[in-house]
Amino acid sequence: MEKDSNENWLSPHKPYSIAHRGASTYYQENTIESFFFAAKIGANFWEVDVQITKDKHLIVFHDSFLDTGENIINLYLQEIRTKLPINTAPLFEDVLKLAIKLNVGIYLDIKARYVSNILIKLLKKYNYQRVIIGSFNIELIKELKKLDNSYPYAILVPPGFNPFEYAKAADIIHLCWEKLENPEKLLDDNFFQKCEKQNQKVVIWHEENPERMKILRNLPVLGICSNQPELVNPIFKNNSEWPVQVVCHRGLNSIAPENSLASTLLALSFGFSHVEIDIRTTADKKLIINHDSTFNRTSNYKGYVKQTLSSSLDKIEIGKKFNSDFTNQKIPKLEDILEIVELYNGNLYAEIKDGNVEDVINTINKFNYLDKCFFWSENKNIMMDIINFHPNLNYMLRRQDFNTLNEIIENYNPKIIEYTLRDKLEELSILKQKNIKSMIAYMGNDEKVLKKIIQLKTDYVNLDQPILFSSFYSKEYS
Repeated sequence: MEKDSNENWLSPHKPYSIAHRGASTYYQENTIESFFFAAKIGANFWEVDVQITKDKHLIVFHDSFLDTGENIINLYLQEIRTKLPINTAPLFEDVLKLAIKLNVGIYLDIKARYVSNILIKLLKKYNYQRVIIGSFNIELIKELKKLDNSYPYAILVPPGFNPFEYAKAADIIHLCWEKLENPEKLLDDNFFQKCEKQNQKVVIWHEENPERMKILRNLPVLGICSNQPELVNPIFKNNSEWPVQVVCHRGLNSIAPENSLASTLLALSFGFSHVEIDIRTTADKKLIINHDSTFNRTSNYKGYVKQTLSSSLDKIEIGKKFNSDFTNQKIPKLEDILEIVELYNGNLYAEIKDGNVEDVINTINKFNYLDKCFFWSENKNIMMDIINFHPNLNYMLRRQDFNTLNEIIENYNPKIIEYTLRDKLEELSILKQKNIKSMIAYMGNDEKVLKKIIQLKTDYVNLDQPILFSSFYSKEYS
């Protein structure tokens, strides 16, 4: 949560990250788990949809109707519980109590008409200030403001409506323009000057495009909604004093399944430069991402990768094995990872576990991504294929695999040499002289070790705990 005082919390120094129904890219929307994870990855507010049951309970659920066609307002709470998956539609009071505990703001989207008295009474009970009350329903907002005007009120503006007319009764104009083409172009100086003149704040639609987010986060807005709340204000920012490249080992595997689309998304949207992936080949020669030779450890499926057909990948689920509440995650193909990395303009460290080097390189080259990728393999034959494939191919060698540094320098042309803290770190100065990049690999979470790594100032760090590293880096290079 932003450390703004109670008096100026509606004027943050950068846009608030408003988690749209929680971290709904990674967990079931509008659940306690989704809200909790959103706070963990940087959300300042949770966008919370509120409905009311027949017996006057406020629940957190987006749609007014269940899949059965029944209207929530005509059902008792216990009826709804029997018709929905477990953990869905939590009580709003429980979400509010969690927000207070975690010091996260509540951004309400009121979906039901008859909530006013119950809602205001509940908010007064907990006396939590950082609550914004919003709705598409203009008359409902007017009604709520009459009951209590101590909270800021937002009106959600659909496409095609004049925001200043539609939301003139609100303190906050919430633009629901995510389906428009290039909606950011409508947010010009004249728009914000009019907002300032009318003393109205602005909240922006849920946005997941990283390039558009770069524009939006620099606008004078109160907040930005996103299914990926970590994308609004990435936690890692490189400092010119030490512009280190951070390699996330198997993605951001401490908070998402390793080698998954989610762990890749999180690594890049957190602001880290590289994702390390493990490439293997299926029985029908398709390139997929999986560390082990089998699927057993990380998924609901038993079997060897090289004996499994790619048509079976849809049966393999890795999200639930990581966390029973995590969203569905399938075994990615190499192309799936490349699509994400390309979207984020990120970089890859490709470790080839098995398979044909030419096939891997040709697949990456289809995305014109060879310049933003470096390679390595523990398999000596594959590593030699990488080295011999093309003189300009970027590859890494590990210092621990050679007797001397001279052996590497005289016989090979690596872009990067990886060290561990057990290697001869005094050699790092030699690499600088030779114009070879250095990388430290550390897969632990010892704070003393991470602080030592920061003092070494290598070109790259290859880490299992990049978030923890980032906390020390930002203190050292603020």
